[in-house]
Amino acid sequence: MVEEKLRNIDKTVVEKYPIFEGCETISEDLMLEKECFIGKLSTHITSILWKQQLVLHNEVDAIVTLTIEVSDKGEVSILDHDISSQLLEDIPEIEDYLITSIATLPEVKPALKKLNSGDFVAVKTVFTIPVRVIGKLPENEEIIK
Repeated sequence: MVEEKLRNIDKTVVEKYPIFEGCETISEDLMLEKECFIGKLSTHITSILWKQQLVLHNEVDAIVTLTIEVSDKGEVSILDHDISSQLLEDIPEIEDYLITSIATLPEVKPALKKLNSGDFVAVKTVFTIPVRVIGKLPENEEIIK
């Protein structure tokens, strides 16, 4: 009976997005909640990339598109990514850094869907987010080819 109810849930709409600590106070507005989640996720990924202190031979300004899944248990994983071949050439370890950034996320509470009974059930959600990767060479340094 429970499985049948879960199969009949409209999974395209949620009442609560996945949430990081600190975003819980804005739960009155669903769109602000979503923006807070995506903002904190993007900031965390960017900070992990920044901490790598990469030595670049070319300036980098690229967008990586990540498809992220948050399971009904709050586990976050990368389902897919769109990384340009140029970015992979400039930063061969970029995929590893992205995986590390997801693995080191703070605790995430899963999205919630309201059942007809009024109860809430945790559900899986998928997000596609852009992450901008910027790397500049120091002033007065020639590009090494």
